[in-house]
Amino acid sequence: MRVFKVFLLCFFLIMSVMVSAQKAPTMEQQLFVESLLPVIDQVNSEISTQRKGISTLYREFKTNNEFPQEKTFLIYNYLKLYRCDVPPDSSMFVLSGQHFKELLKRVDIIPRKLVLAQAAIESNWGTSRFTIEGNNYFGIRCTREGCGISPKKATGFYVKKYPDLIDSVRDYMRLLNSGKYYESFRDLRIVNRLNTDLPDPFYIVKGLEKYSSRGKVYINNLILIMKSNFYYL
Repeated sequence: MRVFKVFLLCFFLIMSVMVSAQKAPTMEQQLFVESLLPVIDQVNSEISTQRKGISTLYREFKTNNEFPQEKTFLIYNYLKLYRCDVPPDSSMFVLSGQHFKELLKRVDIIPRKLVLAQAAIESNWGTSRFTIEGNNYFGIRCTREGCGISPKKATGFYVKKYPDLIDSVRDYMRLLNSGKYYESFRDLRIVNRLNTDLPDPFYIVKGLEKYSSRGKVYINNLILIMKSNFYYL
């Protein structure tokens, strides 16, 4: 009986810690979520539409002996958009099943919890200079002169500037879905897809170590924010 009481005490202590870790959002944080969430959902919807179209074409490719040239060209353009290895001249392109598999690995949604957590860190909940002046919520950089905003305490790069919020979210998702540094992120997501209907943010976040020089510390911060600030989503 005593062991059981100790077990119950430990259980309630753990539960109280978990509940206390879940913070009610402040007014500023709530406004941040309300402004970002519809845009995240819209961009994920665009990606889902692309993914469904590619899946449909893949089934057609596997069942038909002939595949229309215009559809081959459509897949070629998707491969270029998502930075896959294809010849620069479309006339030299030979479509294969592997091209579809690579696209389905890249053309996929990013869980809203994870997007919000990265935006919260990179934009300081929407209050950073780069967010206010350039709609950059994800700290994405560029190197071409005039492509963005110059940091005050660093040289050799700029922070990209976007005309509006949706362009910032689209560029961020395209970066994770096609950038060479996020191959492990996409590997985890495709494995995750075999076991769940939707990617699990707490599983695939481990593939984002190269997003920040802080590495695993950055990952742990993302997990903490997802658990404490976005538990209700």
